[in-house]
Amino acid sequence: MKGLTEEWLRANRRGISDEDLEKALDQGKAEYLSFSYLGRFFGFDVTFEPIIRRDVRIWIPILGWRPAAVNEFKSVKAKIHLKQRDRAIVCEAARLSGLPKATGKRQLSIFLRVPKGQRRWDEDAFWKSTQDACVHAGLLVNDSPVWMRLGTMKYDPERGPLRTTLILEDLPSGTP
Repeated sequence: MKGLTEEWLRANRRGISDEDLEKALDQGKAEYLSFSYLGRFFGFDVTFEPIIRRDVRIWIPILGWRPAAVNEFKSVKAKIHLKQRDRAIVCEAARLSGLPKATGKRQLSIFLRVPKGQRRWDEDAFWKSTQDACVHAGLLVNDSPVWMRLGTMKYDPERGPLRTTLILEDLPSGTP
């Protein structure tokens, strides 16, 4: 498993289902593609944690960041600034991981952990900025239905430090 211990995977599974984690551990097919890295983007300290790939799924966890919500786009200037921030962070995560650019259709899901004492956002609030950032980073070919399928947006049931995990899944060609 390329340096990952079973203890570390269990403690830091970031949106990976119990079933997927057990399969990965049994088959020894979980691998991480990058090391933890702290970066400063537009005044936010984010930590790029190890990216995990198993078969056709890729988990990209980013500690200290969440995508911009649509209701934060109160002006054109704010929209530009927030989307630049999201693009910079997702591009850096993709660059550090060494993932090849997308060549086919992918499903995008978001798994978000909310800090204690903070309310949850609307589940449809993060899609636009996240999709655009993933396209800009090469994680998606395009955000049209031909090249991307919306997955799920879920919240971690446990509260803790803010963390967003982007989950990409390669889909077979011809998938609607």
